[in-house]
Amino acid sequence: MPETYSQRAEKLVKFRIRGPRKGAKNEPASAHSLRVGELIQKHGYGEEVIIAAILHDIVEDGGMTFVQLVAKGYTPRVIQIVKLCTHNKRVRNRDARWQLLVAGLVTARDREAWAVKIADVLDNFRSSKTLPRDRAAFFRGVKAPLVLNVSEDLMGKTAIWKELKREIEHSMSRALYHFVRKFFSLKALDGVVGALKTPFI
Repeated sequence: MPETYSQRAEKLVKFRIRGPRKGAKNEPASAHSLRVGELIQKHGYGEEVIIAAILHDIVEDGGMTFVQLVAKGYTPRVIQIVKLCTHNKRVRNRDARWQLLVAGLVTARDREAWAVKIADVLDNFRSSKTLPRDRAAFFRGVKAPLVLNVSEDLMGKTAIWKELKREIEHSMSRALYHFVRKFFSLKALDGVVGALKTPFI
């Protein structure tokens, strides 16, 4: 029986994203990508979105280029979603890279790309205890709530968005949760949206 494109993507991720995951010596680095694909599949998205979810870290963590992904036969739609979920490593500051990525998603208004990013954040949120304490606190208290807030207008009625919301609510007191949600708004990204001018490859 021939391999599906999803199975090929899983093999590629396992081959290109090697070693243990940061802070989790007994977990391969590729496991996160596979779980993101499983989350997307669980929520009923189609094959191209599942493949993009599996491949969402293949460029920044697997050392591949988008040209190589094209050569491997992945569809333009898969590559488009992966691009929207990939950091621009020409930006040196790690937090600025992340802000630019989120700003790109806000600008694109692509529901399927947002679903992949939300699944990515959801899995990272669940495993954030493996991060250094300061980075874990920043992710759980800032990054994840920001993603939840800026995607609400487009994704707030989806099951995957609601799953992330429940996860964040469960980890905070209700009062703190509502304060954080109120604090973040689309205006928080106004300064970086304008910086998204040139595509990268």
